[in-house]
Parts: sequence; C-alpha cells; structure tokens
Amino acid sequence: MTIPKLDKQLYILRGLNNDIRQSILLLLEKKAMTVDDILSVTKLNKVTLREHLTILRDIGVIGAHPNGSNVKYVLKENRLKEIIDWVQKIK
Repeated sequence: MTIPKLDKQLYILRGLNNDIRQSILLLLEKKAMTVDDILSVTKLNKVTLREHLTILRDIGVIGAHPNGSNVKYVLKENRLKEIIDWVQKIK
C-alpha cells in the first residue's frame, strides 16, 4: 500500500467521523435536499454547512445536481456502501 492511497483512505474515514456530516448523510438518505433545506433542519450557518458538504463531496458519498437556481444534494448510496463494506472487512 502506498502512502498516497493510505492518506486518501484516512481522509475518507476522517470525513465520515463527524456528527454533523453523519446527520447530513441521514437527512440525504431520506431525500435530495438543497442547502436551504438542510439549513432549516440543522440550524448550522451557511459557511459551516458548505464546508461539511465539500468534504462529503470530496470523499464521494454525496453528489450535487443543479435544480433551477439551486443545487440539490443527493446521497451516493453505492459509494457509501462500498466504504461501509471496506470498513467491515478490517479486523
């Protein structure tokens, strides 16, 4: 295993190891949401939310789809399942 690959794996694990990001994933599991939708539920400020959304996009567990003047965020269930399966193999 190369160091860059290990760095990426650690970044993914760190990205998921956050209560706010986990709550965002739970929200997106139910339906696609805009930033305003998520803000109304989480009570975060917009800057903080965008930072968390960026990390979730970087690790590949959410996607963003233009919807008129807004962007809808969606859970990439297949990618999240891959990560969960990978973590479960660790002994």
